[in-house]
Amino acid sequence: MAKRSLGGARFFSTFVDDYTCKVLAYSLKSKDEAPETFTWWITEVENRSDHKVKHFQLDNGGKYISKAF
Repeated sequence: MAKRSLGGARFFSTFVDDYTCKVLAYSLKSKDEAPETFTWWITEVENRSDHKVKHFQLDNGGKYISKAF
């Protein structure tokens, strides 16, 4: 985003859960927060559904190709 949000975020990371048809968007202050947010999201989805995530798709954004992932 061109301007920061009230919480200081400039980026968004969106996750789509095809199983439940839910779309979740998380605000990020920097792109470095993407791996931590993804890990948190996976944990939440697995805990709520009692199933393991077996497959995910990426948009080939640089934040998902880093060594942190």
